[in-house]
Amino acid sequence: MDEIIGDREAKRDATDTIREKYGVAARQDAAQNCTVFVISQDAGQNDAAQECALKLRSRPAAMRRNPAVFGMKRPLCMADIERTETGLLWIPPAQEGVLAEHGQAGQIRRARGGEKDQSQDTQAAARIRTDQLQKLLLASLSYQNQLCVPLCLVENPENSAREKAHFRQEAAASDRPQLDAETLRRAGFEAICDRPRYVLNTQTISAEMLRRAAAGEAVSIPAQGAQAECTLQAVAQEELLSLAHFVNARLCGRCGFFIIRSASYYERVQKELQSSGGGLFQIMENGVRRGCFACAGDPGECVREAVFDRACDQERCLVKVGIHKPAVLARVVNLQEMLRHICGSGKITVAIRITDPVIAQNDGLFIWYIDEKGSRMERVDKPDVRSGNDSSMRPEVTTTIGAFTAFLFAHMQLKENAKFDSIYLAGPAWLDEIAVR
Repeated sequence: MDEIIGDREAKRDATDTIREKYGVAARQDAAQNCTVFVISQDAGQNDAAQECALKLRSRPAAMRRNPAVFGMKRPLCMADIERTETGLLWIPPAQEGVLAEHGQAGQIRRARGGEKDQSQDTQAAARIRTDQLQKLLLASLSYQNQLCVPLCLVENPENSAREKAHFRQEAAASDRPQLDAETLRRAGFEAICDRPRYVLNTQTISAEMLRRAAAGEAVSIPAQGAQAECTLQAVAQEELLSLAHFVNARLCGRCGFFIIRSASYYERVQKELQSSGGGLFQIMENGVRRGCFACAGDPGECVREAVFDRACDQERCLVKVGIHKPAVLARVVNLQEMLRHICGSGKITVAIRITDPVIAQNDGLFIWYIDEKGSRMERVDKPDVRSGNDSSMRPEVTTTIGAFTAFLFAHMQLKENAKFDSIYLAGPAWLDEIAVR
């Protein structure tokens, strides 16, 4: 009970801070289990600003427990990971209605003799929306930092826009990116993982077979061995919990960081996919699940959440046709909270200069202390460069918060140095969240 009360008080304090600093209100949406950031009613903004919104969903993530898991002679499992909360940002597509409404307003003004043409109205509305979304982005990061959230994730807007037509029932106008990757990078985000693009291997699974499976039939497909009986099936409601256990168990042994799957997550995803003619599918061999994937839109055109026991099974069912690069951008929010999960081989000390354009606590010169139990940073005074006597406090590496985040997830190298090679990183990351409204 005390923990619940403390959490509510922390959220209330964080809400008050961002309202005062940014003119942004944070509202709890219990139905969608998320925090919605909007321009505060008392900020004196226009209608376009009032309609801009940014949603933050808390997602439990798994981070490999290093270095304890190294050298184990058994497959890794959920007992070998540490659970941590992360923030997943996304922009509700319905905001594209702001442009439409401003376009209608422009038509009315032109009918009354106004001077602005339609393109000027559209551009003005887009600028307003972009400015407000940037303010909401900064406020959401400040909010998460006060709640000690270690990491914030966001789907690469360019990739997200291309896939919405398959995974969401949205009009084409709502598929345009509203915060581009460059804007996110200026706020400290950087790529931490790529995502392969798959389609169905039609030599094994045809579109017709997929439709039959979606209708509830167990469809026979070619098997690896002569004694094996292999079928394609839609995942039933009562199988969602076992599906989550299957995916989590496989991801534990393959990557250092992933969003933990649950039955409730797959239930929401299944409803979303079925509304667009797709669903969750699994490959069963002699009654044992060997793999699973999500598919929506035109059968087999867009496959996500592909997790298989064996690489040969995946290659038999799916064809890799490209890669989303990058797929997900992220940034460390609360630096000290994130560093608790980073450890090393023995005791390591690094003098590091980090620049963070948003969170002042992450910006400065630090001494990074790392050992086998975790790590922490202590801020130090800047060296007196005029005297040149304090060379010990000069940073061994200078980086941005975005590049530091990418380094922690093994997606970027900070410096070629044996000292950095002794740090156990949090990557590689596997992130294939299907956003659900």
